[in-house]
Amino acid sequence: MDIGYQVGLLYGYGDDLPSIGGFCAYILPTIGFTIKRFGLDIGIVPVGILTGSFRIDIEGICSGFKK
Repeated sequence: MDIGYQVGLLYGYGDDLPSIGGFCAYILPTIGFTIKRFGLDIGIVPVGILTGSFRIDIEGICSGFKK
């Protein structure tokens, strides 16, 4: 289990969040689960928006290309 954060942009939430040109920046806490090189993160924006993301750890894969 991993604990972390995500930074990004949201679009399309209208008047629910303060935005500029329809885009809203966010930083949100996440809880993630990792099995080998694959992970799933779940986060909640404080106004009640649930997010999910999938990740692949490429650090080990890229280290094979170093000379």
